[in-house]
Amino acid sequence: MDQYLLGLHYVKNLAIFLAAIVGPLTSFQSLTNISYDKSVRPDPANYSAYDFIIVGAGTAGGIAAARLSESGKYSVLLIEAGGDPLELNDIPYFHGFNRDRPETDWLYRTVPQKHAAFGYSNNSTPYPRGKSLGGSSNINGMVFLRGNPNDFNEWATITGDSGWSFENVLPYFKKLEHYLTTEGIVVKSMFQIKISIHFKMNGSKQEDNSGFHSKIQTAKDKSLIDINPFTLEVEGITYRRHGKFVKLQAKKEVILSAGAVGSPHLLMLSGVGPRQHLREMNVGS
Repeated sequence: MDQYLLGLHYVKNLAIFLAAIVGPLTSFQSLTNISYDKSVRPDPANYSAYDFIIVGAGTAGGIAAARLSESGKYSVLLIEAGGDPLELNDIPYFHGFNRDRPETDWLYRTVPQKHAAFGYSNNSTPYPRGKSLGGSSNINGMVFLRGNPNDFNEWATITGDSGWSFENVLPYFKKLEHYLTTEGIVVKSMFQIKISIHFKMNGSKQEDNSGFHSKIQTAKDKSLIDINPFTLEVEGITYRRHGKFVKLQAKKEVILSAGAVGSPHLLMLSGVGPRQHLREMNVGS
């Protein structure tokens, strides 16, 4: 029993030590990401137009980029505000230490709650959203959920599009789950960089960002969707990379995959949203 307690003591101290270094390591890697991005990675502005531009390299954005680029027919630009996640993200215990850090979390908070969050200042709770390659999959403890079938069915009813029903999206979840169990495939990016994909649920790589170890990273601060005011068609994006604003054209589509908070946020910054609220925020005219 004494040996057991002694073992627990060592494990606890090791966990405390590792937790203490996660913060500094995250800050250091953030600086390394920016330096590497400036000196090594190709500048997306070298190409004025892409077939597809994907904003947000979270779970959905990473998979969309992989699928679109695997044929080699299309040029695909994947944009992410954050950097590469720490290798410690492979250990679920450390996911919590990536929250509430500006390098890896957007630091959102809810509006003051009337009937909840009494233990928080101003009744406002943290609302963690991942800011790195892999998005919130880096801070959610590696949990994979399909979602509530009732939500999908409700979306199908609201949109009038039966494609959103759970019955119709279920095959794609199953396809994804099958894809996650593969040993990894190799695809070519638009720069002909071979990228190893390891979307596994129960393997050595469990995070959702493995498909883009060699990605084009844009340490951007802001991205806006460019919409033609006459045709109301999306033409491309404007974003800031290392202090410089860049405008890129999408020959086919702009795919907005910035999450449940980020996507509507970017749409409203681009002038798409409730008219009254946009006027209150002095967006558009």
